[in-house]
Amino acid sequence: MISRLTALGIAQVSSRSWAAAGGGDRYCKVVIDSLLGPIEILLELGRAPLSAGDFLKYVDRGLYAGGAFYRTVRPDDDTNPIKIDVVQGGLTDDGKYLDPIPHEPTSFTGLRHRDGTISIARDAVGTGTAGAFFVCIGDQPALDFGGKRNPDGQGFAAFGQVTNGMKLIREIWSSKTQGPPGSLEGELIASPVQILGARRVNQPSAVGKAFMNGMAAILLSAVAVATTGIARAEVSEPDSLARPCAAHGDRPRFVGHRPYLRQIGRRHRVRHDLRPGRRRLPADRA
Repeated sequence: MISRLTALGIAQVSSRSWAAAGGGDRYCKVVIDSLLGPIEILLELGRAPLSAGDFLKYVDRGLYAGGAFYRTVRPDDDTNPIKIDVVQGGLTDDGKYLDPIPHEPTSFTGLRHRDGTISIARDAVGTGTAGAFFVCIGDQPALDFGGKRNPDGQGFAAFGQVTNGMKLIREIWSSKTQGPPGSLEGELIASPVQILGARRVNQPSAVGKAFMNGMAAILLSAVAVATTGIARAEVSEPDSLARPCAAHGDRPRFVGHRPYLRQIGRRHRVRHDLRPGRRRLPADRA
């Protein structure tokens, strides 16, 4: 399931590029809808434009749907001598990854890896993408620029903060793993927590969308029954106006979803004939 392993362990860009990534906003709230519940995140578009902007690309394109939180790194299973506590998640299909982005070190953005910070997993500098991200459990200075978790000393690209849902993140972090401590399987969660989708705040959740789509289908079906049931609206007109149609053995009629009847003459009578219608886990290394 997971073929690419990168170390949690970057080319600098101008901060002026954040306008293109985030549309001019310094912050953006998003929600990751997981099988265990929602996780709300505040993205730092102003300070980490490329990283936060890349995360938004995955959100807006619906790429996180079907992903998972699949890895937990903690002292009892961490194979790296520089210990950290994080939960990793993202896409579980490498084929859906977007292109890597330049690295934004914390020395450039001014952000730090604190409790609840969300950051991009990577291997070498410039190989990271928001398709694989991690959330810190407690402060993790070893992941900042100059930290020793990654031998290159460049640290990782923090780009936001979990503002609601850390209890859920800690629950995932303490999950049972697939193998014994000290092995790669010892970091992979035995039952990955599925990501149902991700959305900007004020947009409906994946469950909400399904409900709304279902209600819309019911409503449209009801409207279709009502409108297609109006098969014909017959109008009696003064003889002088009705005669041309009568001459062809027909009557004036209006057929369609929204019949618009025009009153002609002093006497105007409309009869609606109502008839029933038809119903119808990449494991990016930390």
